[in-house]
Amino acid sequence: MDDSKVIGFLGGGYGEPAVRVSDLEEAAARRRRVGRMQDQETCQVQVTVGDHEAALTLARSAVEARLAACAQVSGPIRSVYRWQGELEEADEWAVVFKTRLSRYHEIEAFINEHHSYEVPEIVCTPIGMGNPAYLAWIIDSTSAD
Repeated sequence: MDDSKVIGFLGGGYGEPAVRVSDLEEAAARRRRVGRMQDQETCQVQVTVGDHEAALTLARSAVEARLAACAQVSGPIRSVYRWQGELEEADEWAVVFKTRLSRYHEIEAFINEHHSYEVPEIVCTPIGMGNPAYLAWIIDSTSAD
């Protein structure tokens, strides 16, 4: 089939931008590439922090450093846990970072360096599926350039 052959028009009418076979093939190839990113390249990293201002500072600084595309701060949440043999309870704030899986070790080191806890919760969950445009944005926003 001729790649330059017009097979339709955006919006359906003449005078609208033409749609060519090559346009459709390019779009399909991009969907396949982005689909692979969903499985392999993005993740969420969650951490809890002892106060709201510290959570916001950690979120802002990680995004400014391009270690995360974004960070969501929520709370307070009530945590119940065992620490040094004792049952403890505390109000905390959760921070969820969206980043590249390949940058996990960098963001883990960053959190450990800037966190007040002796043993902070740092949990990485790969993103298996998601809006392809959003996942591509995460990849773009966390490039090391």
